[in-house]
Amino acid sequence: MTQEMQFDYLRESALFSLSIHRWRNVGKADQRKMSMDADKEWVHSAMKLLESDEYEAIVQFQNKIKAEVDAITMSSYFRDGVRVAKIKAVAKIEEILTEANKKLKWEIVPPFMEVYANRIADARNSLRALFNERKYPTEREVETSFYFEWAWLTFAVPENLPDDVREREAEKLRGAFEKARNDMVAALRIGFGKLVDHAIERLTPSEDGKRKIIKDSVVENLKDFVRTFDMKDITQDSQLAEVVRKAQVLFVVDGKDVRDNEAMREKVLEQLEGLKPTIDQLIEEVPNRRFAFDEA
Repeated sequence: MTQEMQFDYLRESALFSLSIHRWRNVGKADQRKMSMDADKEWVHSAMKLLESDEYEAIVQFQNKIKAEVDAITMSSYFRDGVRVAKIKAVAKIEEILTEANKKLKWEIVPPFMEVYANRIADARNSLRALFNERKYPTEREVETSFYFEWAWLTFAVPENLPDDVREREAEKLRGAFEKARNDMVAALRIGFGKLVDHAIERLTPSEDGKRKIIKDSVVENLKDFVRTFDMKDITQDSQLAEVVRKAQVLFVVDGKDVRDNEAMREKVLEQLEGLKPTIDQLIEEVPNRRFAFDEA
């Protein structure tokens, strides 16, 4: 039996782990043979086992799928490799990952398997003395190595522990979840603040009055944050939600509008500068604030 911890911010959310499985196209080079006649672009202390555009396509596809899931979930800030999703996102996550595994099996992996034997032959010619056939699995082993694996999780304290141990562990778990909550609040607030600061910096003319180059990503990254905020707002941060709501009206435009239309640039800059003091204040108010957050 276990005693589950109940936290308000998790009542409408679920914890899950996501693993990306694939054959790793890398091997450790034999230091004694590295000075020999293998092609230098193949060889470092860690070396590619083969060159294959088809393999890179698999990697890119898996990374794209992970990015899609990350876009509508948050790090749990509780356990490495564990993320948290709103309950209303669970069906979407299940659909993304289930379809991704099907696509891997029937569309993305087969082209690589068609050339796998030939790419090993190429590697034999390029790696020469460093080639080691034992580093290359069978076709069946490679073909079945590419997939996503995920599981929905709960964390709890076993009820059959001695009373003093159970209470101590329950307190530790409560503290860990509360700290994770603060970290999630900080991650979104600081992430949004960085995006706004960057946009203001690029929209503000140089000291000589010249316009700066504005990439589409300046606007698109802000639009992506606004678009996915509701799914990522696990802690129901009503203060940040209000600021994001105000920002929504800015981003009916695209990067080209802001880049090419002077009046639009000035309007967006003015409104972002109006939001900045509130965002800065929200960041200052985060309990036990850290500064190493990259997720938004």
